[in-house]
Amino acid sequence: MDDAFVISTEEDMNNLGKKIGKELVNNKSCLSISGKLGAGKTTLVKGIISSLGVDEVVTSPSYNIVRQYNTGEVEIFHVDCYRLNSFQEFLDLDLPLGEEGNVILVEWGNLLPIKDWELATNIDIQLQADEARRVVIGS
Repeated sequence: MDDAFVISTEEDMNNLGKKIGKELVNNKSCLSISGKLGAGKTTLVKGIISSLGVDEVVTSPSYNIVRQYNTGEVEIFHVDCYRLNSFQEFLDLDLPLGEEGNVILVEWGNLLPIKDWELATNIDIQLQADEARRVVIGS
């Protein structure tokens, strides 16, 4: 799936996340989300996680690297790779990669070779001149 969306508001980014959660997550268990600081990665992830049935507050895992959510039907791992130094450190997190019933949402996946990894669907959030965001989704 290759798509591009122009997003103007935080609410639109959250709604796109909900759409991705419903359509994409069933096809791939790992989403690698990249974009500059403040681009809207966590907002997108909040929408994805919300669409999967999580009612709790979703925050960035910047300091603890991984936050885990469980809906009873699916386990969700929200990962922030900003402070990881290698792909091996990502693998050392011992996430259930490629296992059915698990969703792994990786912020800053572009900092590691995750973006080239066959199990991941790449999502790139690009800042636009007018404060809008261009979100490119590709396999």
